Amino acid sequence: MRTKLRLEDKLNKKLPVKRLQLISALLILASFGVFIVVAVIHPGTTFGTIFFGIPGDRTDTFMDFYNSIYDTMYGPYEHEVIYPPLCCLVFKVFGSLLPKSTYVKPWVERGGFRIRGFQETQFALLLFIAFFVILFVGSMQKPLNKRGYLEKVIITLSLFLSTPVLYSLERGNIIIYSFVFLLIYFACYDDERSWMRELGYIFLALSAAIKLYPAIFGLLLIRDKKIKEAIRTIIYGVAFAVVPFVFFGGIKAIRLFFDSLGKFKETDHYGISFSNGISFMIFGLTGYHFILTVGGLVAAACLIVCVFVTDNKPENRWKQIALLSLSMLGIVENCGKYMIIFIIIAWLSFFKNNSHIRIIDYIYVLMMTIMLSPLPMGIASESQLHYDSNTMIICWSAIVMSVVLMGDILINFLKGRSKEKNVSV
Repeated sequence: MRTKLRLEDKLNKKLPVKRLQLISALLILASFGVFIVVAVIHPGTTFGTIFFGIPGDRTDTFMDFYNSIYDTMYGPYEHEVIYPPLCCLVFKVFGSLLPKSTYVKPWVERGGFRIRGFQETQFALLLFIAFFVILFVGSMQKPLNKRGYLEKVIITLSLFLSTPVLYSLERGNIIIYSFVFLLIYFACYDDERSWMRELGYIFLALSAAIKLYPAIFGLLLIRDKKIKEAIRTIIYGVAFAVVPFVFFGGIKAIRLFFDSLGKFKETDHYGISFSNGISFMIFGLTGYHFILTVGGLVAAACLIVCVFVTDNKPENRWKQIALLSLSMLGIVENCGKYMIIFIIIAWLSFFKNNSHIRIIDYIYVLMMTIMLSPLPMGIASESQLHYDSNTMIICWSAIVMSVVLMGDILINFLKGRSKEKNVSV
């Protein structure tokens, strides 16, 4: 034990928290730099192996945005759109920039290809990304408030150029707003001003109303025994999730929305999830396997339970955020690389709330750094062109981190219970 403590002390002197965060950020930037160099050496293929569903397909970039605008303007829930109404309302606003004559009947599947060539649509995408950049840079100020200007620039830039953010931008997916609203929620969470905390609850409700699964972060309010705040947040969330249905057909739209959710099954080629990661380890391919699907749900349940087992100290807040972020990979079986975007908040919280780094913490930092780095690793195998090595590495890093994190929390919990018994005796 003394040897371990000495090693920890030495490591903390050589690699204090601020320096370790900067190193992690620089590694992410270095990975992006290597990615660009490789992309220049091998034009076309490098971008394809990380960002495109099929490496040779150069026609689908930004189509989550274009298709969403198109479907929204034709009546989203009549065409099995699975986005909540607040998303559709946002896309309806952007779609209103286009002339009405643009929307030629009849509706066609993946009709975004019909409108993406218009200048108005491309300008709408520019605004969509620009608003996110402004919100992202602004929301980074509080987590980095004790850092110098150059350090703020390096860290913010590294996270902006991380794999999940780049992938979200490539898709034109509205998850970037769900993420940045959640980032604002955590920035406001422990603020001394009551109105700022309330603003945070509103942003959590907005985040959940956009992508649904961030609602899981509301469990922290219950974990912290903020029951009244949790109830208010639920009210905000219900309002944001239900009221916008008025613009798309009211009660009929609600029924059609849930019907579409029940029918939805995403492609099984490129998903970030526990089940796909384990499936590739065991079978060498991705896909839906009932046992692994159930296993993913069980793993997610264990991660959520650990949130309530974790000691509620400020330095453990990042663990709770990481546990909930990772649990999504068991609950939502198959999503693109943008699903790992919420681990950025855990990464920020880790460095903001920790003053002393334990040896095991270096494993966590390594796993989070790997998950965020755009590693140009190429295709996993010729038979699995849709499933690149970068996706596998993210899945496996998430699995390793989940196992280590749960083991760490369980050991500390048992030690705490043992001390309590000894004190009582």
